[in-house]
Amino acid sequence: MNGEIGARRAIGAAWAMLERMKAVLNDLHDPDTHRAATAAYLIAVFGRATTMTLQTIRTYDPDHFNLWYAPKEDFMRDDPLLKFFNSLRNQFLHEGGVWHTGKHQLIGSRMADDDNGPWEWHFTNSPTQHDGEPIPSSPGVAMPGMALLIGPQPTVEVLARLYLAFLERLWKEAWEEFMPLAPQAGEAPPTP
Repeated sequence: MNGEIGARRAIGAAWAMLERMKAVLNDLHDPDTHRAATAAYLIAVFGRATTMTLQTIRTYDPDHFNLWYAPKEDFMRDDPLLKFFNSLRNQFLHEGGVWHTGKHQLIGSRMADDDNGPWEWHFTNSPTQHDGEPIPSSPGVAMPGMALLIGPQPTVEVLARLYLAFLERLWKEAWEEFMPLAPQAGEAPPTP
């Protein structure tokens, strides 16, 4: 397979991972803890799968890819939000996704004061910054009937949407960097 075809396939596969992340975002409001936790973990896993898939471009054009990717990799290694999602993915894949005892425990509460309001989920040990900016937080939450209380934290949805936005930018930059200068007729980067 030549480099152009390989890069095209990698970028297309990464786009499919982003679409899978978007498909589970609404489950982050589900009152079922297991469904909400599964959505959060799928976002972490598909997010890492996106970067791993983009890294396969290295096979076809190693020097170009390494020069382009090195600063992005440094940023991902240092950014609190991206480190959080990597840690969450590792907790899920290497510790069995123990959401109630692991480093990142999932805590839920109603967004409204009534029993019919939508659910809002938080992780303990959530990041508070991304790309040098504060991440918006919601008020602290306490689980009814439980002694567990956390202070103001970003919701899992806020974290997931910031993560998705970062990965979409990374994907778009990969498209612009590695797609041929003369794309096929009518071809433009799809909106992830």
